[in-house]
Amino acid sequence: MRLPINPFIKISKLWGEMGNQLKVVETGREVVVYCRLPDGIRREDVEVGVNGSRLMLRGKTNRYYEVKSSTIYREAHYNNQFERVVQLPCPVKARETRIVYHQGIMEIRVPKVQ
Repeated sequence: MRLPINPFIKISKLWGEMGNQLKVVETGREVVVYCRLPDGIRREDVEVGVNGSRLMLRGKTNRYYEVKSSTIYREAHYNNQFERVVQLPCPVKARETRIVYHQGIMEIRVPKVQ
């Protein structure tokens, strides 16, 4: 007997992998979030929002590749998107958010409300 295919298995595995690529650190003055962006997503493809004590990361990218030669013709269109909302450990000052991006890692620093 064949078991039915569950399309949600791959989705849950993807979110599990993304969960391991996010780190939230609370220091005395600020909350720092480190996030590894999925392959193919650049800093300019990511929207970061802070509201109260919640951090939202949303990204989307569309890439188009085309290869032509006398014997080969290939084109590919890649779409990739993600959205993640993270509960921060305390209220923060959203207007003072600082973001640094380096080699696929986004570092988001938000001062805590004193």
